[in-house]
Amino acid sequence: MKRPTTRREQLQMYALIGIGAVAVLYAVYAFVYVPLRESRIEAEAEIERLENILRAAQAQIRQSDDLSRELVSRIREVHEMSEQYMLHPRLGNYLLQARDIIQLHGQHSHVLNPRIEEIGLVALPARRGSRARDHQVQGFSVRVHATCTYDQLVEWLSRLEAANPLVLIQHLNIAARTESPEQHRVRFEVQWPVWIDPALRQEVQAQKTAAVNAPDHEEPDE
Repeated sequence: MKRPTTRREQLQMYALIGIGAVAVLYAVYAFVYVPLRESRIEAEAEIERLENILRAAQAQIRQSDDLSRELVSRIREVHEMSEQYMLHPRLGNYLLQARDIIQLHGQHSHVLNPRIEEIGLVALPARRGSRARDHQVQGFSVRVHATCTYDQLVEWLSRLEAANPLVLIQHLNIAARTESPEQHRVRFEVQWPVWIDPALRQEVQAQKTAAVNAPDHEEPDE
């Protein structure tokens, strides 16, 4: 590419660079930050719904031995969400599963060798009027560092969200690299829901098994 020699050509070049930078910033805001914010709101609402379902099911179990169809449906839904969308400790920690998930979706998006740091267990946003002892779910967070293109980043984050409606992606930071303008340094945090008491996983499993095997319960026709 021919370097600009006159002041007019230099100003034109700077203007084009400025327009390009504004376009990139708008694309990042419109197609990354806004969807992430909306996904976070939806994920928090879904986690709150999960806790409400579990509390209602536990209360109904305590009050009555009659396993109604509604109760069975609630227990099955909680069990499915627990097994599919929540992290569970492996060898005493959550980081191994979290790392596997991030690396898997990164590979599919052609993002190689991301660096993953454990942040740890964190409290989820509290509902208005709720108390800490009311919660049975908390979050496990990691911080991710990687180098990738804008398109790879969008695909990566989209895959993470599509695979898990309860995952929270936040604190996204994108920094340019002068030595390679198409590749950006990116940093973000990923948070999954986990049971405050890991034994709740077994309790939910036991409730689901008891509900399905109850004498008066019939499996719905497929």
